[in-house]
Order: sequence, then structure tokens, then C-alpha cells
Amino acid sequence: MSGWLSKLLREWTAISAAPMSLAAAVVVPAAITWAAVNWSYSSVLADKNAQIERLNARASAYQDKLGGASPEQAAGEMQSLNDQLIETRRQLAEIQSPLREPNAVYQNGRRIGAVDGAEIDAASQSVAFQRMTVDRELDQATNLEFRDLVLSFRGYAAVTRAGRNPAVTYHNTRFAMVGHRQGSCATVRFMPIPPK
Repeated sequence: MSGWLSKLLREWTAISAAPMSLAAAVVVPAAITWAAVNWSYSSVLADKNAQIERLNARASAYQDKLGGASPEQAAGEMQSLNDQLIETRRQLAEIQSPLREPNAVYQNGRRIGAVDGAEIDAASQSVAFQRMTVDRELDQATNLEFRDLVLSFRGYAAVTRAGRNPAVTYHNTRFAMVGHRQGSCATVRFMPIPPK
């Protein structure tokens, strides 16, 4: 026989003489171990169940907010809304600051005429036009806008009118730069031109 079996047979008389002590020595530690494992497992299980309930509540709240849409549908709707917002902002910027003709002149945000032969001299802060044709007589006391510049009238060499047409053509017209145009036509703000 093997060694452990022969030892068990030799000690069997002691085991059979005290069966209750042996049962208590085996059953009590097994019961304590089972209770500890069961308590630990049940607390972990309770924590996981609580976590599942919280996640289910969040998922249900999201579904309510999304109106039952899937995450992909919600992402698509958000992208569509974002695109609409960008387009609306672009349209608003165009309304606030409409595109202007590069050789047109404006007063009070309204186009009043066109120029030929523009010469911009940043060093002397001046602008000269070989010819400037406006819809009617130029209001010389009001600043003029050309591209992004705000100009103050300084003088002209000659003026011509074409018959009964209200248009007036100024020749060799001179202006001083007084600022840069910013923002919308209705709310033009002036920024001083920094000295060189």
C-alpha cells in the first residue's frame, strides 16, 4: 500500500474514537470559509447590480432626450444642426458686411460710384483717383469708404457733368486715409492707421 493510506489506517482508531471532534475540525472551518466567500460574492454582486441599474437609468434618460434615436442618428442630427449653424453664421456675416466691388466707393454704407486709376500711398496716408464718377454731387464733409479704407476728402483738379445726367465725374481726386473699415456697413468702426 501507499504511504499515506497506511498512515490513515494506523490513525483510523483515533479518528473512529472521536468522530465529533473530527467533524467539528473539518466542518467549522469549511462553514466559515463558505460564509466569507458568500458574503464577499454577494457584496460584489450587489455593487454590480447597482452599477447596472445606474447605467440603465442613464441609457433610458439618453433615449428619452434623443427621442428614441440611435447614437448614429443622434450624431447625424447633431452634425446637421452644426452645419445649419455654420451656414446661418456665414449668411449673417454676408448681411452684416456685404461683399463690395473693389473699385466702388461708398458713403454711409451705400454705394455711390466707381473709380479708375486708384493710387494708394501708405507712406503719406493718402489716396488719389484719376477719375471718380458718383451718382450725384459728392458730400465732401462725409467720409468715403474705398475697399477697407476710410477716406476724408481733400480736393480735386476738375469736375465734369454729362448733360442732364445727375452723375458727376471728378478728376485727380485726393483723399486722406483716416482709418480702416470694420464690421457691418451700418456700424462702421474706425481703427486709426498706425504711423509708419
